[in-house]
Amino acid sequence: MSWNDCLYAYAKKHGGDYWGRMLDAWDGILRMEYRGEPVLIQALATGAGRYEPFYTFSAAFQITLERHFSCKIAPESTMVQGIKQITTRLSLSDNYGCPEITAKRAIKTDDKVFMKRILSNPELRQDLLDLPDFGVEIAPIALDSQYHQVHATVTQSKANNVLPFAGTEVPLFHDGYQPQVPDDFAPALDRLLQLAWNARKAATAWRMEPPAP
Repeated sequence: MSWNDCLYAYAKKHGGDYWGRMLDAWDGILRMEYRGEPVLIQALATGAGRYEPFYTFSAAFQITLERHFSCKIAPESTMVQGIKQITTRLSLSDNYGCPEITAKRAIKTDDKVFMKRILSNPELRQDLLDLPDFGVEIAPIALDSQYHQVHATVTQSKANNVLPFAGTEVPLFHDGYQPQVPDDFAPALDRLLQLAWNARKAATAWRMEPPAP
């Protein structure tokens, strides 16, 4: 079983353009329509372990904003929770109007006012509570562009809880090879897509204020 096997099976059921090689476990990319908007699903090599790359699974939409904006909502972390307890007592922590989220997640942004508006979306807040291992990132595609990508992500270390893989070894010769796709892969990928969609919806629900003079 591999990422490619699972993503290809998902593409056969839901449609879209799948790109990937049979002899590779990780290069599968799926571009499909989700609620009428194009979305890109892929495994990104985001680090290196002792013997092999480390991957982050991503679902990404593209949006247009009035000006540059970036943010990163990290997965829940007990370390962050401990730090936040200290900074909250010292009144050094921004809770963006949703302390139930910010108490357990590190949030970085270059526009705190707009970030607070995004986190006022009830569907996004509920997803962040229901999916503690998932994160969200929004960033422009270039410094001079109004186009931004909205990513919902989960790292490989957390993915065993939500995108299960019994192994990623793919044989060189496929005689008798039978891909096995776990029943809970599709529902887990559906949750990743839902989080990306709700983050997209939250980011486009408000017009951005002009920058301060």
